[in-house]
Amino acid sequence: MTLLHAGFVLAPLVLCLAFQIFYEYLLPYGPAVDIPPNRRPTTSDVDTSNESLRLSPRGKLTKIYERFEYDGRVAEPLLIGPETIFFDSSGKMFAINERSNLISITDIRPQDSGNSGDQSVMYGTVKEEAYLGVGRQLSGKFDSRGCLYFSDVIVGLARICNKQGKFGHVEQVCSRVRRGDTWSSVNYVDDIDIDAKSGHVYFTAATDTLVDRHPFSRQWDLLYASKLEGLSGRRTGLLLRYKPETNEVDVLAEDVAFANGVAISREGTHVLYTSTFEARVFKLSLTTGVKEELLVGQLPGLVDGTDCSHRTGLCYAAIPATLPALPKFVMTLPSSFGIIVRTFLLMLPRSLSPKQDPYAAVAEFHPGDLDTAAYVTRLWQDPDGKDISMVTGVTVHGERVYIGTLNGNYIGVLNLRDD
Repeated sequence: MTLLHAGFVLAPLVLCLAFQIFYEYLLPYGPAVDIPPNRRPTTSDVDTSNESLRLSPRGKLTKIYERFEYDGRVAEPLLIGPETIFFDSSGKMFAINERSNLISITDIRPQDSGNSGDQSVMYGTVKEEAYLGVGRQLSGKFDSRGCLYFSDVIVGLARICNKQGKFGHVEQVCSRVRRGDTWSSVNYVDDIDIDAKSGHVYFTAATDTLVDRHPFSRQWDLLYASKLEGLSGRRTGLLLRYKPETNEVDVLAEDVAFANGVAISREGTHVLYTSTFEARVFKLSLTTGVKEELLVGQLPGLVDGTDCSHRTGLCYAAIPATLPALPKFVMTLPSSFGIIVRTFLLMLPRSLSPKQDPYAAVAEFHPGDLDTAAYVTRLWQDPDGKDISMVTGVTVHGERVYIGTLNGNYIGVLNLRDD
């Protein structure tokens, strides 16, 4: 065989090998896809003078830290990175930490009970109630029977029941869903809400991108998976519903740009869910199936968890970050050029992926009705993330909003009566 003939044979093989190496090592999640202009995130300007989500005297934030009773031993902290706060039927506060511990928080008061001191800083007794497994859990909700449904980015939707004051074993509820003639994996289950009347569990699966561990910290890298979804432009998020009476799961909405928070409306007729990388909230009618886009352009950043008050009908959304400068610029580019730039960004090492500036906000909004469009009623923010940042979950309980954060070992609280 001549060298010329050998070249004709080897050249395609070399090109195939180079193509495989390129995709396997530089684009393991594939290239970016087009984001239509009407699906790109639209945000309002940040009012830097609004510091209402700060500790007093500037703002209305209260922070709950873990109380340690020193008895000569070194106590291992339990209140670590709680994303969402939730309550049982008796009003007892719970959260899940980043080590997969279900924890309760009780006896909340100033550190020195004999001195009122600074009422914006409180301390609670934290106790481990159960261990939920080796995955990474983000949110939870108790049903009327005392069973806690919780999200796990690795396992899927799961539950653990409290019987006679003691939690039992973890049960996997949903790890896949039927879509047409095939079964699809349910990945990165994020937020949960339960309809008190029907007992149906509504939950989001944020993305089909698998979560891995950070190469240095060895912790589950939740943010990197979300960045991959946002930069790629793929819309793989799902809104799902689990019916305990039939053990069935159905898909209510798909093609969501990182499906995140979910909340049942006060009347139970609608379910609200957030699309993080569109910076907007959607409202889906459970009777007609009609979907509405809410708050387009009214929020100053990307939106995460959400919850609704069944007393007032108002809803709340956590805003963990503004849109970073580089992705914000890329979203203004023509589609073809934007795809090329975002594909290049996907090729960058994890350490060079776009960073988010410290920020935090909670928006209160009216979800709209037959006569009124949805609108923001109040916005609390820490524009520089000095006292709280990366807020991911909001829970309305009584006349307070409890705020979870992945960046701190505390729980934030907003007293709604202060305004």
